Amino acid sequence: MKKTQKVRSMFLVSKRVSIGYVFVLPIIIGLVLIYLPSLYRSIMISLSEITYEKMGMVMKFDGLTQYHYAFRVDPEFVPTVLKSIKNLLINIPTIVIFSFFMANVLNQKFFGRSVARAVFFLPVITATGILVMAEANDTIQMLYSGSGKLNEGGLNTNIFNFENFKMMFLNSSINQSYISFLFATIDRIYYIITSSGVQILIFLAGLQSIPESMFEAAKMEGATSWEILWKITFPFISPLILVTVLYTIIETFYSFSNPIVVYINGYLRDPNSFSYGSAISLIYFAVSAAVIAVIWLIINRFIVYQD
Repeated sequence: MKKTQKVRSMFLVSKRVSIGYVFVLPIIIGLVLIYLPSLYRSIMISLSEITYEKMGMVMKFDGLTQYHYAFRVDPEFVPTVLKSIKNLLINIPTIVIFSFFMANVLNQKFFGRSVARAVFFLPVITATGILVMAEANDTIQMLYSGSGKLNEGGLNTNIFNFENFKMMFLNSSINQSYISFLFATIDRIYYIITSSGVQILIFLAGLQSIPESMFEAAKMEGATSWEILWKITFPFISPLILVTVLYTIIETFYSFSNPIVVYINGYLRDPNSFSYGSAISLIYFAVSAAVIAVIWLIINRFIVYQD
């Protein structure tokens, strides 16, 4: 009897693993047939000096010349990468916190809840074509920047002036790093809202998967809402926090509006600088992978996996 149950259990585990491989099979095929050959080609181009002849593009091995130029000669590459990482450090907490807050709101029962959920997910669907180009050129973000749209009153006598309000805080005795983070967040409200659709959906699915009986039992034991949040909600959705953080990192790093992406694309569009564009894109890929690995190792220590 025990042997039969063991065989059945092994069969079920094997079946689940097989189903998992079926779902990730398209990714594996794309990785082997498309991504890895393209990556190899990019590496070879970055190590070569490219000339164009009648027969087409000719590559001549040039060693690490392009990488040396990126780190030692180019005055803009490293500062632009650091600026990208700085934007990431602002985007991660603001987008994740906003997404978690909105998921809790949308998880409540109220009239028009389905419409509200659709509104927050709509930017994910419409983020194509001309809207992506407008966002990449900062056209939309300039229209909704904090310094312009938060001013209230007439043209000459504003009742509320955002810049004066900002200077009041900057001249105060409050820690300037907190002030800079606060106003950097305000200036990118549009980006935070439009970049939170997937994260809200992930958190919402996680919140709905928590058994209602756990909340009822906690309330009967006299637990406060704050205690329920830290003792039940956060532990249950902690794996999803890791997912949303990693998703936000990837989305921020490879956004069309990211300064380093714009910088790299400028070189990749020019055939005469294709080798250097490939080199800095590979460097940026390595930086992205390193940041993802470090943040994953840090956050994974606090994840609670449910049995």
